[in-house]
Amino acid sequence: ADCVRARRPFRKELMNLLAEILHSYRLHCSSTTTAGQLILPESLKLLPLFGSSLFKQAAFRPHGARADERVASLLRMIRMPASWSPAATYPRLYPLYKRFATSRTRDREFGIAGLWTGILDNVHLPITLACSAEKITTDGCFLIDTDTVLWMYLGPELDPEWLREAFGVSEYAQLDMRATEDVKLIPEEGKISEVIWRVVEQVRRDKGSHPHVPLRICTHSKVEENNLLYIFVEDPMGQEMSYVDFLCMLHRQVQSKIE
Repeated sequence: ADCVRARRPFRKELMNLLAEILHSYRLHCSSTTTAGQLILPESLKLLPLFGSSLFKQAAFRPHGARADERVASLLRMIRMPASWSPAATYPRLYPLYKRFATSRTRDREFGIAGLWTGILDNVHLPITLACSAEKITTDGCFLIDTDTVLWMYLGPELDPEWLREAFGVSEYAQLDMRATEDVKLIPEEGKISEVIWRVVEQVRRDKGSHPHVPLRICTHSKVEENNLLYIFVEDPMGQEMSYVDFLCMLHRQVQSKIE
């Protein structure tokens, strides 16, 4: 209870700061726009998103995290370089495959993923999706970069042929029968596993001097699937509201300052 009360001033101060920044922009830089609009300049568009995500970190969540998890999360955030903080605050969600995707969706999201860029050993990455469970489909494979761990989620409706080329199994049930640590991605030349491995290695390479980031594979029925719920920071989490609701609340605070 004392920890929860101690976090309240921080939360209130940050909310007031966000509202004050957007109010100042509205007052001095965009005074001619409609009063009912929340105006976000290009340089500040991600500010509310990262503010909302910050409240969902273990260090600042009022419920759903043990004391040792909160301390570890806080120390990690205090000590990490600025270049690591974006993925730690707002995980990156990459689609790698969707069985029932249209050709247009496939080309737009991950059509060139894993192909060489022509610059050194770099490959193209898939586009990033909003970090929400709504973007996860049961027919797909997704890579989630949380800065400290790379999670690969495998949906239960994946194409058996794709599973065979990627993981050497012909049925999804064969993955469920294995312990999580026994499910391995072993790249084989000319197969899908090689393309996926290139993407994983590119994400690691882009982190520069960052310590090695382990890859953990999660299937639909594994206990680890629950851990993913704390990754999707655009969704409601415990007593924390979704990003859309957070944005609406922030808008009301800015409006109250204008009036």
